[in-house]
Order: sequence, then C-alpha cells, then structure tokens
Amino acid sequence: MDVCRETCEWTDRCYGVDETPAGPVVVLAVRQGRKVVVEEVAAWPVQGPYAVAAGLTEKEAWVRRLQTPLRSKSKVLRVLPGLLEAQLPFGIDECMVSCVRLFRSPKTTGLTAVVAVVRRTDLQSRLGRSVAEGREPHVLDQEGLALWTQAADECPPHQADELRVVIYLGLDRATLVFGRGSEWMSTQGLRRFEPGQVIRQAKLIFDGDPRPVFWIWTGPGAGDATAMESIRRIMDRSEPVQERVMKDPRTVLARAYAVRALTPGPLRCDFRMDSFAHGDVQRLRIRREFSTAMIWLVAGVILLSIGMGWKGWLEKREARARQAVAGRARAVMTRLGGGQAINPGYEIRSVSNALAGVEAQYAPFVRAVSPSRSRALGRILMAAREGNIILYRVAWEDTRLKVEGVGASEMACRAFVRLVEAEAGLTTVCRTTKKDEHGFRFVMETTGAR
Repeated sequence: MDVCRETCEWTDRCYGVDETPAGPVVVLAVRQGRKVVVEEVAAWPVQGPYAVAAGLTEKEAWVRRLQTPLRSKSKVLRVLPGLLEAQLPFGIDECMVSCVRLFRSPKTTGLTAVVAVVRRTDLQSRLGRSVAEGREPHVLDQEGLALWTQAADECPPHQADELRVVIYLGLDRATLVFGRGSEWMSTQGLRRFEPGQVIRQAKLIFDGDPRPVFWIWTGPGAGDATAMESIRRIMDRSEPVQERVMKDPRTVLARAYAVRALTPGPLRCDFRMDSFAHGDVQRLRIRREFSTAMIWLVAGVILLSIGMGWKGWLEKREARARQAVAGRARAVMTRLGGGQAINPGYEIRSVSNALAGVEAQYAPFVRAVSPSRSRALGRILMAAREGNIILYRVAWEDTRLKVEGVGASEMACRAFVRLVEAEAGLTTVCRTTKKDEHGFRFVMETTGAR
C-alpha cells in the first residue's frame, strides 16, 4: 500500500477519542522511537504540547473507490471532483475531499483512487459541537479507514488474499469494513448489526467468493460476551465462523485515531485542512516551516562563505605558483644569455624555445655528462658471442639505433633483438631474411633511422 505521512508530525503525544453515547473513550499514545505506547486514560489535560485525534462516522463521512482510465496522477486528481459528483446526491462544491490512496491495479491499465468525502456543513456542525463541549480535535479522521488499518496492524492477514471483515459494534451504530488481505475494498455504516444482512452484504462485496471470511470484532459491543455468543449462534448456522475479537475492543477506534495521527502508513486521512484547519496547528506548522527555512538559509550562507574563502585561498595559491614559475623561467633565461621577453602564461614555451636554440651549442657538454654506453654495448657484444650472432654493423646515436647481422636461427635473432632493445631502451623494427641453409640475416633499427 501507499505510505502517507503522519497527520500530527509536530508532536509525540496524541490523545485518541471515540465518541460514544456512554461518553468519550480516550487513550493516550506516546511515540517512542519507532514504537507507539498506548494506554487508556480518563480524559486529557486542558493544555500541553499534545494533539487530540477524533473521527467522523460512516454517517458523517464516506469513502469511495474510483477507477479511472488515466495513468497520470496529476490528471486523476484534476478529474476526481467530476467523477465523485456523479456518485453523490449533492454538489461536489459542498464537500471536502481527501485522496488517501492512488494506485495502479494489476488488472487495470488506469489509476484507482480511494477518496474520503464529507459535507462542509456536517464538518462545521461536528467541529461546532466539539468546541462547545471543550473537546476540539486537532485531527478529524474517518472511522472506516481507521478501523481497517488498526486491524491490519494488530491482526495481520494470514494470507495475502484473505477475505476479511472488520466490524465495529457500537452502542448506537455498527460499521463494516471489507477487504482482501491488506487491501481495503468497501465500508458501510449500519444503525444496528444484523448478522444475516451482514453475511449477504459480504457475499455481494466479495463477488460470491466461496472461501470462508475472517471476521474481526471491535467496539464496545464486542466486549459483551452474551451479545457475541448470540451473534455467533446466528452466524454459525451454515458453517463455523472464523473470527477474532481484538484486544481491548472498547478502545480500538480511539487507538486507531491516535496511532494514525502519530505514525506514517496507508490510508491516512485528516479532514481538518484548508479553512477547517485547527488554528494552533496552523501556527505551529508556519513556525516550523519558518524555522526550517531559516536553518537552510543559515546553512547556505555558511556554505557560501566557506566556498568564497576556499576560492580566495586557491587563487592566492595559484598566484604564488605562477610567480614561482615565472621566477624560475627568468633564471633559466638569464643563464642561457637572456635577451628574450617572457610573456605571462607562456613561460614554459619561452624556455623550451630558448633551450632548442642553444641545443647544438651545449650538446658536447650533455654528451660528456650523459651515462656511458660502453657497459651496455659490452653486454650486447657478449650476448652476440654467446648466441653465435655475427654482427656486420652497430650504429647507436642517442635515439637512433641500427644493428645488422646473421644468426643461426630466426628464434636466436628475435631473442637477440629483444635483448638489444632492453639494453638500449629503444623500440625497434626488425626484418629477417633467410640467407642460406645455415643462417638468417636480420636488420633492426629505430623508426626513421638510416
């Protein structure tokens, strides 16, 4: 499933509230690292850095699944109001719409949207009652979505495509949530729970799938052992019911609201947006955005200062290097007799041209201090003697080398050529020709040698 961000990112403490005819069921959820610790409390304090999360029932807000032929998320979001209006008995302008999931199904080419809808008048009425009672929530979730995700967290599916129905048995209503595995399919609200009607509804939603349905019970009514036994007797008439009552069912919905507000996950919903946003939350988010912007601004200024300082240091270092190169070039030109101007940036070229001009003049001195070739030549002659190589000519001048001779075999000639190249430090080209039945003539020389 798609993962949405938490709806109360500004705090680590959240009170979840389930409004019932017998009074509100309240839990406190505290985020501790990756875990959320939840406990039931009598009420929440008047002030403090905490959030209050409640929800709208199926009578007040609905969830719809819309299939589109479009593949672009932006295009789907633009056409959602028109698609919804065809399914609602009133104008879409009267509603607040929250898209809680947008995905591509393997069986279709277009995107599928899951949207939660509430009439503005109903939302305003609910908020007005909450303010009058002193219990204004920071987050208003949707009941069916909250039940489904909480059941998936506390009672994971046994199979990826398990048929599941989450049932909230309230004192004044019942809520049914249908799905396969972790995939939400449909939500329905009832004034009262009737087992026969619910079984027929499940067969209709699951399109006649013959597999057994796994029933998950929540809500204050799920804690009544007598009522649950009566429901089981009615539902067991055809086949044994596979079921589970969630831990502490009375607080499940309140837990779901609080946990969803503090943690990211699928199908997150908050109707308190735009003009219906909580004033304190708006101010907190504006302050956090301003602080974040200031932190990035300060970090940017620091990085800019470091960059400018680094650039200045590199420029100074480059200037010193240029001065050193220029000074060295002038010293060399002075020793060569001077008389030639050195332009900035052309020091190496100027010195190279000057050295080329006096190369013939200083060649004897260069040869005088160069390493002697006598030892290398002695090793070449010794190798020729040991390999029965007869040398006709050996000409070796600086980078030019030419050797002519005769060897007993082509292999012996090639071996001698490799040894000469190693001693002379030069790469040569070798040509061999068969002189007669008793020898091979070879000529090795560097490229361009004559």
